[in-house]
Amino acid sequence: MASVRRETMLEDTLFENSELKKKIEKLEDKIRKQEDKIKSLETSKDKYKREAAAAKGLKVREDNFDENRQTKYSSIRAKYGIQDPSAPSPFAMCSKYRITLFKPLELTF
Repeated sequence: MASVRRETMLEDTLFENSELKKKIEKLEDKIRKQEDKIKSLETSKDKYKREAAAAKGLKVREDNFDENRQTKYSSIRAKYGIQDPSAPSPFAMCSKYRITLFKPLELTF
């Protein structure tokens, strides 16, 4: 009796697991379809945005505008031997103590 119960319990759990797997697959398919729909809407939004800007006589920046600008500027810097602005300044490596001709003013009342 106990072994029959265990077998039926195992069969029930296996059936439930298979049903749950089917539900999971269906939900994953729905998610994929929604993601595809979102991507298509984003592309159409960008397209309409560009069309509206063109109608007004404006130009819309690309998504990777900053990256393109940085590569362009770095190629110009390399061409003329100019140092990158993010590089440390050679004057920053000087001594911490500055030699000045004037000492700080002390205000006394």
